Amino acid sequence: MDVSLLKPVDAWFWVFSISVLVAILVTYLSIRNHPELRWLLILRGTTLIIALFLLLQPRFTWTETKTTELDWNFYVDNSVSIGYHPALSLQTIKSELSQLIFNLNKQDVAPYLYSFSESVSALENVQSWEGKGSSTDLGSVISHIVSNQEKLAGATIITDGQINHGLDPARLILKVEVPVYTLGIGETTPLVDLSIQSIDAPTVVIKGEDVKINVTINSTGDAQDKVNVILYRGRKMLGSKYLQIEGYGSRTQARFMFTPSNLGENEYRVKVSTVSQEINIDNNQQKFFITVLKDRYKVALITGSPSFNTSIIKRYIRNYPRVELDHFVRRKNGYLPAMKSFWFKPYQLIIFDNYPIKGLSSKIQRIFSKKIGAEKSSLLWLLGSNVTEESARSIIPFFHLRMKDQIQSSEKTLWYMTTEALSRSI
Repeated sequence: MDVSLLKPVDAWFWVFSISVLVAILVTYLSIRNHPELRWLLILRGTTLIIALFLLLQPRFTWTETKTTELDWNFYVDNSVSIGYHPALSLQTIKSELSQLIFNLNKQDVAPYLYSFSESVSALENVQSWEGKGSSTDLGSVISHIVSNQEKLAGATIITDGQINHGLDPARLILKVEVPVYTLGIGETTPLVDLSIQSIDAPTVVIKGEDVKINVTINSTGDAQDKVNVILYRGRKMLGSKYLQIEGYGSRTQARFMFTPSNLGENEYRVKVSTVSQEINIDNNQQKFFITVLKDRYKVALITGSPSFNTSIIKRYIRNYPRVELDHFVRRKNGYLPAMKSFWFKPYQLIIFDNYPIKGLSSKIQRIFSKKIGAEKSSLLWLLGSNVTEESARSIIPFFHLRMKDQIQSSEKTLWYMTTEALSRSI
């Protein structure tokens, strides 16, 4: 514990202190023949001394030491290019790294090993380092350091510096708060390699709309040549572009535009032709997926008996131009229009409006079930005053529901139609 005074001692303090001590001494001498007052003098004298001490504004400081063990991470480049440098083989690099880790272990330092290519993954030992990754994403290493830097003393990155994938590490390094050291391996001249760095494409489109994609190609080394960039859907070629690449870390863009026609999720593939002396061709192609949605959605509205909901539903649906509505209304002698067109036309959504007012026969139930299952239609059921418990039992199996006993009764609500509602046709 350390004690320090915030207020310096000046002459007035000493004058006051000496005056207090003289007063205490004089008082003691005057009452020495009165032992019963001695303790009172001691208490008052102690209080005065404490008051004098507090006038100096003392500060007490306690210092506690807490030791936290921090880790040190080693990140080794696992890309294919790491094993293609003629002056230094991968086996030699492994031997040197093993010796380095052995020397650190003798100093009670046990670093954690990670390899990186497209992503960062832990290594059990140096010998499990294979150097078979398809790309070098140094940005993923910086992101890994940033996410773990609270428990890191520092990190060492071992790489040939031939970055061809991921985010720019120069921007990410600004977030790093621990020491990071790099060990360069290989030649100063990058090896020849082409890679697809990124594909800018939408994930969801509408059928019939044009889709634009932008492909960024990274070229390293002395690779000044023309290459062919091809876009495939399955085995079908959708487009091809000839580009002039410059190499030495330059980036070239290829743009495609096409109109998808197949609904659902479609797999596409971009492929770049190889060049002479290219060290890695696995990163010359990349897949991406686009989900194609329908350009128009068909909705069937089946009304058992027109109600207040009917006109509201139709008005709401017709506000969407991409939705095609077919309305079937039950009459005394059947439906208007006839239900024949309903059975042969696929619908994405079937709305039951105040339907059924009579129980469906087992034959109609089977036909409904087959249609809904084959077309994978969505269902919406809007109850109405004409739907009875008996008629409802014939339709609830479509919703995978079952009837339960009524546990709460309520009074009927009196409905009436306004003049505006009566003037609107359904």
